[in-house]
Amino acid sequence: MINYYLITKPGIILGNLLTVAAGFLLGSHGNIDILLFLETLMGIAFIIASACVFNNYIDRNIDNKMERTKKRALVQGLINHRNALIFATLLAFLGTAILYIFTNTLTVAVAAIGFFVYVVLYSFWKSRTVYGTAIGSVAGAVPPVVGYCAASNAFDAAAAILFAIL
Repeated sequence: MINYYLITKPGIILGNLLTVAAGFLLGSHGNIDILLFLETLMGIAFIIASACVFNNYIDRNIDNKMERTKKRALVQGLINHRNALIFATLLAFLGTAILYIFTNTLTVAVAAIGFFVYVVLYSFWKSRTVYGTAIGSVAGAVPPVVGYCAASNAFDAAAAILFAIL
């Protein structure tokens, strides 16, 4: 079980949840809905976890070449590749369902864009282009916007500025 937890990259999830919280607080304009805040954090945490598992799956062949990553569960065969894909898909479905039910479609759309940028663009291009870090920074700038949109149900100038700052 610990290996499934570790392939979600809990440190990345926590770091991103901090920025989701900041975006949510800004989007709340002083009127904080605690239940919505917790639902937003839970939904996006599952989506981020899913993206990290997919990233682990995509990187499994290059991870065995780096000292820092060669002991990851998928590299060592501790988790079946098929099971990892099922796990990632379930996490994505659960996170999307939570955001869809408890927040708004704008939040779901922004989260989906961040997921796509991280899993598809960043994961596949980071070792093929010098722009990998820039692509990754786009994915990293999405979580606070998710929080902002969940609280305000708007993508306005403040959300754009928040995105641009990160």
